[in-house]
Amino acid sequence: MSQPVKCEICGKEVKNLGAHMYHSHGQSQQVEFITDKELATAISQIENLLKRYRNKTEITIKTQDGKQEQVELLITIQMK
Repeated sequence: MSQPVKCEICGKEVKNLGAHMYHSHGQSQQVEFITDKELATAISQIENLLKRYRNKTEITIKTQDGKQEQVELLITIQMK
């Protein structure tokens, strides 16, 4: 079972932050988009964290009308 998460806007502890944000604070929340440089930095940091583990990383970039629309990051970490 997941632990309650504290809402950064109102401070209330909730089980489902997404549902709470939608119902309590509406859809007017500003949506931020990641830049190419921020994405490259984030992926590099993730890969550095995973170096000590046996892992497989797949990065898929989806394009539409010649524009990069979405990046999928799939990480598989080998357990025992």
